[in-house]
Amino acid sequence: MTDAPRAGGEPAARSGTGRILVVDQAALLPAAWDGLVHASDGHLSTKWLRVAEATAGVRMRYLLHCRSGEAGGAGDGGEAGGAGDGGEAGGAGDGDELDGALATALAMPDSPWLFGRPDSVLELAALEGLPGAPECLAELTGGRATARTVVEMTRALSQDSLDAPATSALMPSLLCGGRHIGVNRVLTRDDDDGADGVIGDLVTRAEELAGEVGARSIAFLYVHENDLLLRRVLGERGYLACVSASLASLTLPEGGFGAYRAMLPKKRRQSIAHERRQLAEAGFEASLEPLTDDLIKTLAVMESQLFAKHGGAWTPEQSESALHAVRAELGSDAFVFVGRLDGELCGFNLIFRFRDHWFDHRAGFDYERVGELPVYFELAYNSPIEAASESGARALHHGIGAQRTKELRGFTLFDSFLYVKPILGR
Repeated sequence: MTDAPRAGGEPAARSGTGRILVVDQAALLPAAWDGLVHASDGHLSTKWLRVAEATAGVRMRYLLHCRSGEAGGAGDGGEAGGAGDGGEAGGAGDGDELDGALATALAMPDSPWLFGRPDSVLELAALEGLPGAPECLAELTGGRATARTVVEMTRALSQDSLDAPATSALMPSLLCGGRHIGVNRVLTRDDDDGADGVIGDLVTRAEELAGEVGARSIAFLYVHENDLLLRRVLGERGYLACVSASLASLTLPEGGFGAYRAMLPKKRRQSIAHERRQLAEAGFEASLEPLTDDLIKTLAVMESQLFAKHGGAWTPEQSESALHAVRAELGSDAFVFVGRLDGELCGFNLIFRFRDHWFDHRAGFDYERVGELPVYFELAYNSPIEAASESGARALHHGIGAQRTKELRGFTLFDSFLYVKPILGR
């Protein structure tokens, strides 16, 4: 690597314990990146980062923290290759040389994903009265902001009304730890006693990058409550923090679906049995199917109906683009639980697999056809849990929301925290 910028990378920055290279395409990341990713971090795998690049509509950059003097010949002629020039990350992070890494994305004022940008995440947290959120919103906006609902924020986006106090204060924002709704973290080596220094270096470089790209803030949207090291580093660096959402994970017991049901209270076991009898009597069938081109168009329409039901705006065309990207990058590691009533599609739930963990990703329903039938519970919980248990998967991770439902079905809930910091001079 050299310190001269090229199309696929930016200057390597010196830090206290190593060198940091900024790479602008997931395709250029070294194989060592996935070596830092835990099975529970599927959204930070290089495959999923390529999906995010293809669907987010914003620029993503990746910070690689390499050991001082070992960064693939840093400063001795190695390069960060650019898009289309046949280059690679110049050996950066190859083998054991990568100490840490951080995925970032520049969210813009018109970015449509309300649960993936700090202004709307903060407003929604304040609206729910989550710990610290009203105070954080007031401090960042000088007390001018009134927390808005999803419907209100969606309407503002569609009308190009981007001057709300929180939006003006925080957007654009450099999102750190991945462009997804779920655990955001800094990747580090499990055996590294100096991980706090590596995290500090990467956060420092991310703050510099935020200033370079014109961001008004830098944010980690969903930091796991148990990520104490990252939380300490961010607190020491002056980030404001509040609870942003609850994260849900189900650790699957050995013994298949029967073992899972046995861990639930009797009332919940009876409820699941009743749901399945009701669906069977209505002529409903659920099946696990590959994500195919033939399915995608219909699934996209049903997903847009789900967004509309909850006050959001998402077109079938946007869904089609996202589903095609998932299929192209993940192949057989992405699959769909499909529901049919009398042979007609009525709902779906898309899962992706990373190692032995499953991740609930997106869903949709034909609400007119489904009516009051418990199709959601079958496709979002019963069928995936049964299939995951039988496949030998270790865990199933769900998105945010519906906390009580998940708790009743055996999921463990963890708080996640929004950490946000204004960029001085913006």
